Amino acid sequence: MNICKVAAALFVLGAAASPTFAEPMMAPTLKEASKSPIIFVAQYDGYKPFLEPVRYMDGVMAHFTLVRVLKGPQLRDPHINVAYAFHDGSACEPEKDWKFSEAKMPAKGTSWILFLEEPKFKSSNTNNAYSTYRGDFGRMPATTSNLESVEKLIAK
Repeated sequence: MNICKVAAALFVLGAAASPTFAEPMMAPTLKEASKSPIIFVAQYDGYKPFLEPVRYMDGVMAHFTLVRVLKGPQLRDPHINVAYAFHDGSACEPEKDWKFSEAKMPAKGTSWILFLEEPKFKSSNTNNAYSTYRGDFGRMPATTSNLESVEKLIAK
């Protein structure tokens, strides 16, 4: 028998037999969010469900219009699709009794700071949606004080 195959089998058996413990996820921070490769100010236009009914862990496809680039590339098309999550990525299970409603979404026409990553999955289902930093933590109202805080962090 090949010694490499035996060593690989023993490694796999040892890994399977030893307990593994997940490390708790660090809490999201604005400092970490500001390290996102793309940060836009955008106006919320509406959404489209990925699935019906909308589920906590799946989110929806939110539609925004670019207002201002704080960091990252200037886009030719100002229309942005964003995978809109209802959690910050640390939840393993949905919130108890969570149900989707229009109240979970921003008011149309409101401005948001979006901390984004390039689309991870290019498919017709996701419409090349950007992902936000840590789900719902990756967006914040574009108030004067929030913009000042983000601009200071980006400048560092």
